[in-house]
Amino acid sequence: MTSRINPRWVLFLVAAAGIFAGCPSDTQEIELAVIVPETGAWSPYGLEIRRGVEIALQTLQEDPAMPAVNMHWQDTASDPQTAQRLLQEAFDGTGYAAIGGVMSAEAALMVPIAEQANKVLISPSASDPDLTKTGGRYFFRVFPSDFDEGNRLAKFAVQDLKLETVAILGAESEFGSSVQRFFKSSFESEGGEVLATLGYAQGSADWAALAAQAIALKPQGIYLADLAPGVVQLINALREAGFKGALLTSSAFSDPQSVATVGGDGIYLTRVAFEADSTDPVVQAFSQRYRDQYGEAPGLFAAHGFDAMMVIGEGLKQAGGDPPNRFWQRLRSLRDFQGATGPIQFDESGDVQKFPQVYLVQEGKMVSYGQLHGLPRRSSAAARSADEADGRTRPQAASSLQRLKTRWRIRRAAPLTH
Repeated sequence: MTSRINPRWVLFLVAAAGIFAGCPSDTQEIELAVIVPETGAWSPYGLEIRRGVEIALQTLQEDPAMPAVNMHWQDTASDPQTAQRLLQEAFDGTGYAAIGGVMSAEAALMVPIAEQANKVLISPSASDPDLTKTGGRYFFRVFPSDFDEGNRLAKFAVQDLKLETVAILGAESEFGSSVQRFFKSSFESEGGEVLATLGYAQGSADWAALAAQAIALKPQGIYLADLAPGVVQLINALREAGFKGALLTSSAFSDPQSVATVGGDGIYLTRVAFEADSTDPVVQAFSQRYRDQYGEAPGLFAAHGFDAMMVIGEGLKQAGGDPPNRFWQRLRSLRDFQGATGPIQFDESGDVQKFPQVYLVQEGKMVSYGQLHGLPRRSSAAARSADEADGRTRPQAASSLQRLKTRWRIRRAAPLTH
């Protein structure tokens, strides 16, 4: 007697095999890639972020609900094309998800790879608003966008500092162009006047000449749109030239070493409210581990590296063997997950729902302007309501403003194979 196989069952079994081939089992290690600049111009950010990811791994290792993970560390060498290639290799292989896109220039080339692969890429620090407009469902970031920073600082400059005029000194780079664009638009919409925008090649400028040009305009304040090394050079040049007005800049300047280097007072910046000495239990535990391991307090970018990995860890604990192309749903469904930089949840575009606070440099240290002046901390809900009152919700604004040791195996620069 012969038996006949129903062809519909054959099709079902083939389809099921295809669906579950990408699902990690309870005992199978999940392959994760961390693709950050550890050498080159952007390495100060990448190395600090990596440290934060490592502390998160130690924390997650202690949670029995966390599945086993195999980490692959990759160095982009501060080159966007290298970042793109490394992510392609990871996602062509067995990579389940990735942390990467430290700079917006890297993220811009990595986002399409994540979308094509149907796998999650989470950025710890890319801030270009356009990234989440084109990123689809697989790109997330735990760092606020340039619009959030520029809008907040511009309002502060006009409403609190009473500045009527500013000049802008900006690096001719993707980051410099983005942050100055949103600050300029917001400052002008608040009634301020931008006297001039003076551009320069990133990393190779005549700082004294730029300072002299800006001071000759007689602005009440000067906005500095560059990464930390350029901002330090500009601050020093402006001070040597005798400028006494307000100096304004972005969170790119917020690493403790840069702030300590320039010292003094009169510098204002926006950044997420992270305090290494906070009494919040999550921050305390993170900061203590970081100090024990690295001998210093964690900075803002380490905190965002920590949060990026903790978010992935929380998603994996909930995934229950989900294939990579469904992992995005776990991250999108997070609600008020407590990270080192505060509660984390994402909107429909993958943007984190965080809003920057204003800080000032005082005696070589960053101090919260609100706390210094006894102001209540501006919550995310309050910030969102204020923006909506202005007709400036973030999805609309971007267009309106012109656009481990046991069960953990950690590898460095190991390719993810099929």
